Amino acid sequence: NFLLNGLGAMEEQLLLLPAGETLMMTVRCRCDGEQVVVELEDQGVGMDRQEMAIMLDPFYTTKEEGAGLGLTLSKRYLEENRATMTFASEKGRGTTVTVRFTRDTPSREENHGTNTDR
Repeated sequence: NFLLNGLGAMEEQLLLLPAGETLMMTVRCRCDGEQVVVELEDQGVGMDRQEMAIMLDPFYTTKEEGAGLGLTLSKRYLEENRATMTFASEKGRGTTVTVRFTRDTPSREENHGTNTDR
């Protein structure tokens, strides 16, 4: 969903730029302590404060064809998997989505097998 939203925002941005201009989407992944961090940065149309304040509201959309549930459902799925998402955006410059997943630590049995000598 985040990739598709970014690509859509960049398509809109390209319409505002001179012919031949290119835009980039960057995806970065890293480990940060007990978290895996994924950042998706686009050079799309971006959002202002007002748009950011309502973007997670169910049925809010800026697309002609869309239900406005993509971000709402993404948030729910991430929360169910102990993950979070944050957004940074600037109108006319793009948006960065940061998703943080908590790494599961293997149980003792997974690390060493089951001890049957007890």
